[in-house]
Amino acid sequence: MRSFSQLIKIISVVFCIIMIISILTNNQPGTILTSLSTLTAIIILIFRDIILGFVSGIQIATTKMVKVGDCIAIHKYNIKGILLEININLAKIENFDKTITTVPTYYFMSTAITNYELIRNLRLIKKHIIFNIKTLQICNTLNKYKKSFLISDFIKNKELEIENNKTLFNNNKQIITNIGIYSEYILFYLKQHPLISKSEKIIVKQIEYTTTLTPYYGLPIEISCFCNDNNNKKIIDDIFYYIIIIAKEFDLEVML
Repeated sequence: MRSFSQLIKIISVVFCIIMIISILTNNQPGTILTSLSTLTAIIILIFRDIILGFVSGIQIATTKMVKVGDCIAIHKYNIKGILLEININLAKIENFDKTITTVPTYYFMSTAITNYELIRNLRLIKKHIIFNIKTLQICNTLNKYKKSFLISDFIKNKELEIENNKTLFNNNKQIITNIGIYSEYILFYLKQHPLISKSEKIIVKQIEYTTTLTPYYGLPIEISCFCNDNNNKKIIDDIFYYIIIIAKEFDLEVML
């Protein structure tokens, strides 16, 4: 609406100027418009940003890609903040340090924009833990893990699965590893944690081995989820302290 109102103002000003020129020169408005048509290229060049901004404003309104109040980022120009205003030629963004950045409206159609509104109140937790592969082992017994209420059902279901597929598994319960049980434990732990978002995906997985990321005897496990409390970094640290310390209960050694 702001873009439309500004466009109407511009059209009104141009119309008034044409009428004034018509009166002063005693010529018909049509004659003046005909004369201006020969200057179309110059007019387009002068009003280039306005034309592009107006078209971009229509596309933004119809696609609803961003709106006033959204948290956005323009990575090309290292801009991240709250979108305060969109008009026919400029958009105002309030950075997190309370400074104001203005960019042409057509940037929203010509430049990659990231909209963080859906996860505005969430904080991404994405870290990896490296385990010493020498401590990885097959579990000969699962009794001690049944005591944990988080994975007791998982262990029982796994044993039942093996029991029902004796031929496939060669009647060998040793296919279950301590790193596999640990991964399931952490997954269940994050799912039941009150500060971890249940609406977003929670991932505990092995990531690709790289010499720069992982020591020679290391197995990297990545943990990815979202915390509901965007400002409480201490809670996030406490979660990972627990994840690291509990690895000892599964006979795993954390390397990094």
